[in-house]
Amino acid sequence: MKVLEEIGLIGLGVMGKNIGLNLSDNGVNIKGFNDSKEKLEEIKKEFSGKFEGYTNINDLVNNLSRPRTILLMVPSGEPTKDVIEKISDCLEEDDVIIDGGNSFYLDSERNGIALEQKKINFIGMGVSGGEEGARNGPAIMVGYKNKIREDLKNTLSTISAKTDQDCIGFYEGYGSGHFIKMVHNGIEYAEMQLIAETY
Repeated sequence: MKVLEEIGLIGLGVMGKNIGLNLSDNGVNIKGFNDSKEKLEEIKKEFSGKFEGYTNINDLVNNLSRPRTILLMVPSGEPTKDVIEKISDCLEEDDVIIDGGNSFYLDSERNGIALEQKKINFIGMGVSGGEEGARNGPAIMVGYKNKIREDLKNTLSTISAKTDQDCIGFYEGYGSGHFIKMVHNGIEYAEMQLIAETY
């Protein structure tokens, strides 16, 4: 089963780093961005596979093979929008931006439509399981509009949590993945409250 050869990763906090390590363990070369060269050097020591660090986003984008795939693991809202606007000017037709942050689903709809005008593919991806899940296998909710390349689909399925099947769903609509994640969170926290009240 063919997976991505490489992915650009912007956002190397706990969730971003752990999902990067998960991808690396599954044969994907990681090219990551951070303002701090020292942090990049520290993070590189944790990777079993190939990791290249960049302190300039344009350098990161220019060093990705085409069609590029970039995963954003940055705070939702304006930070995500700002990064998308910054990198989209450097991207080309058929490149892919995946927003793996905890974004509001309507923001994902707007970001997807804006990138569509530039013929750049957008995926709003809900990720559940916290830092342990990101590292060892999260539940993944993929919201998309255009057809997803098989190597990307395989990659996301490979890093997802496992039961008798891969814990991943593909849903039509830029914001649908994040919408389902929002519903998922609502149910989860209601159950936690119920357990706490019962106790």
